[in-house]
Amino acid sequence: GAAAPAAPPPLLVLFRHGGRRLGLPCARVAPARPGEPTLLPRLEAEPEALESAPLAEAVPPPAPEPLRTLLVCVAAGQAFALPVEEVLAVIPPVAPTPAPDGRLADFRGVAAHRGDVLPVLDAGARLGLADVLLDGWTEAPLLRLAGPRPVALAVSQVTGLRRIPERLIAAVASEGLVSAVATQGDAPLPICRAAVLGALR
Repeated sequence: GAAAPAAPPPLLVLFRHGGRRLGLPCARVAPARPGEPTLLPRLEAEPEALESAPLAEAVPPPAPEPLRTLLVCVAAGQAFALPVEEVLAVIPPVAPTPAPDGRLADFRGVAAHRGDVLPVLDAGARLGLADVLLDGWTEAPLLRLAGPRPVALAVSQVTGLRRIPERLIAAVASEGLVSAVATQGDAPLPICRAAVLGALR
């Protein structure tokens, strides 16, 4: 009897070559073995077929996702972030020098940095938590905050810089301490305003 018709190849490879889009039915896709002919000579041997293929469409690269760079810190067990442009420097752990009491309500002393004497404020107290400087003059990392008046903010820990997509940041409709909240892991990450954290009162 007549031979059964051969089954069509199960795969169709789509690719681009010479600025054209092409498709090639095949049974398998694998690296060429030594001495085995490759696809490129076969394409160049049939220029008419290559010229009849449709032109390849240029695929524009995806637009870069807007990111926001934040400095993440911890104060009294609470993680919070500051926009990196609002932090002028991170000062290694230092114990503030005591200053006369009664000058400011939450004044914790002073620290020298780059020729300036900076009032030291406590991030824990500013966030309504336990003080970072628990016994008054313990060492703690300091953040020199941007603003019209030099000021340092004592924190428990500086975690590091994080680049968070803007789509994961929700603005807070107020002019208070927290300007936005970022979705970072399981817990929300408050983004604070340096101008409010570092305000002397």
